[in-house]
Amino acid sequence: MVAARVGGPRWLITQARFQEALKVLKWAAKVNRNTLPSDEVILDAMTYIEKLTLLERSKEEMEAPKEISCLRSEEEKEEEPKERSCQRSEEEGELKETSYQRSEEEEPKERSCQKIEDEGDELKERSCQRCEELNEEERKESCESWAMKVVRHFSILLLNPHLRLRTLVIFFGFFSASMVYYGVSLSATNLGTDPHLYVFLGGLLEVPSYLLLWPIMVFVGRRRSLALLFFTCAVCIFSVMALMLIQLNELVVVVLSLAGKVAITAACQLIWAYTSELYPTKVRSLALGEANFLARLGSLCSPYINDLLGEVVVWGPSALFGLVSLVAAALALILPETRHSDLQEALKH
Repeated sequence: MVAARVGGPRWLITQARFQEALKVLKWAAKVNRNTLPSDEVILDAMTYIEKLTLLERSKEEMEAPKEISCLRSEEEKEEEPKERSCQRSEEEGELKETSYQRSEEEEPKERSCQKIEDEGDELKERSCQRCEELNEEERKESCESWAMKVVRHFSILLLNPHLRLRTLVIFFGFFSASMVYYGVSLSATNLGTDPHLYVFLGGLLEVPSYLLLWPIMVFVGRRRSLALLFFTCAVCIFSVMALMLIQLNELVVVVLSLAGKVAITAACQLIWAYTSELYPTKVRSLALGEANFLARLGSLCSPYINDLLGEVVVWGPSALFGLVSLVAAALALILPETRHSDLQEALKH
């Protein structure tokens, strides 16, 4: 994980910058206390990877002209009905012109010329209208196909059977983590304490939550750590709710609420790293983007929960945040463990 964040050995290998990639790998191995094979073995592997990337690029370049030719053939097939309709209109115009030429011998020249011009104008207008209708139909079809491609692209995480369950769990995890984080951070009014002091202490306690997260991830694992953090937050918030019901000391309530803030802060950071390890390279950024969108929805809900529900029942927001955290902890156990495993490259269908 350190190598993926600090450097870019894969990108450096594709750019034939082997020495720089070797330095990054050595640094990552030193930080993670691992051993690497000899430099010759690593350099041979790098050259092999570079050859594979070049072969893939050449295959893509060879397939591109085929796609272009297929598109051209489809366009020609679509244009054939237009050309046939135009040819028919021209033939009809020629037939009418010949008929009017015969009538010219019987009628005055001026009347026949005017009729020919009028008929020609009508044929032109009809052909133009027909062409415009065909163009509008093509535009509608192209817009519909583009919309379907966009929908398929953004729903690929839910359409894929191997990623559907974990995607739903991750989406709920992001939503609940963001909602509970901002809900606990903005709950000073419901707790009856000084909001300035509460926000200051909450920001100060985020530092140890970031520092404690690293050893928990390394020694406990991603899945169990995430479930444990959500469960700890739920226990703290339920304890706050119970103390608010029996109206005990305000200091104990604030301490338990800040303890829940420490746990949910670590969970917010862990779920980002965990999500990047759960998805293959092709859809990793898409998964993080869609999950972050749902997280923003959760953060939008938290102030309304504190203000509106807190006015009705003082302990109501704590009950809701604790319940959401408990459900997220249970769902986190469904996810696979990614500790000591390689990042996925290909997307399974």
